[in-house]
Amino acid sequence: MSFSKDLGYYAFVFLEKIYNILPKNMHNGLKRLFSKLLYALGGRRKRIVLKNIEILTGKKDEKTAKKFYDVFVDNVFEFFENLNLTKDNLAEKVEFENVEMVKESLKDGPVVFVTAHYGNWEIMPVAVGALLGDIDVVVRKLDNEKLNEKIEKSRKRFGVNVYDKRGGLRHLVSSLKKGRSVGILVDQYPGDDKGVITRFCGKPVRHTEVAAVLSKKFNVPVIVSFVEKQNGKYIIKFIEKFFTEDINSSVDRQADIMGKYILENGIHKWYLFHRRFRPWEKYE
Repeated sequence: MSFSKDLGYYAFVFLEKIYNILPKNMHNGLKRLFSKLLYALGGRRKRIVLKNIEILTGKKDEKTAKKFYDVFVDNVFEFFENLNLTKDNLAEKVEFENVEMVKESLKDGPVVFVTAHYGNWEIMPVAVGALLGDIDVVVRKLDNEKLNEKIEKSRKRFGVNVYDKRGGLRHLVSSLKKGRSVGILVDQYPGDDKGVITRFCGKPVRHTEVAAVLSKKFNVPVIVSFVEKQNGKYIIKFIEKFFTEDINSSVDRQADIMGKYILENGIHKWYLFHRRFRPWEKYE
């Protein structure tokens, strides 16, 4: 592991220990301090955040950018808090909206959950796996192996299997064959000449077709979902359920629901570090 990656891992561990040592009444102050520090350091990622906001709103808005950093930092520290949650603890912290729709679907077999890097997305597969039914997910592994191992350990609680995005499709196929639901984050750029061209947040984009392909192949529903924290609770919202007859139409529907939700509920809660709208050069 390189020096920079070692430094990143140990900085994460150090921050975790500091957070756990400090009294709870000092946590919010630490979050505000860390958020301001990250924003002040700026760099390439800050430029990406500001550009994404400009693409979505038509203006450079530092107020929204700072709110995004607050949300990002809050998620980092909440990850520390949730590392050792028991199933009972989790049940106390989570509420579901439209959960009957999911329960009825699971009686007939697995489903394909799709969501975005929005709000408190990390808690969703853990909560679904612990409280509703078996689920496996695909994620992009972090370049930092030590940090990736630490985060995956948290993600794999309560029987949730986590597979690398690279080559993950075959694992998802296997999971569905075994009757296990799958979860996919579908809001990232899938790569040049990959995915289906659609519109997301009103902009032309390439959007992964994996969820639609699996839904059609196994005749299982797609359920679009989001999670946000409100009044100390994680509210997992199951927005809409539909089956896939046509791949392009299914992708359009996923992108439309997600884009509208993000624009209507606050773009600062979306993970603005992604260069989602490509070719990026078009917006520079």
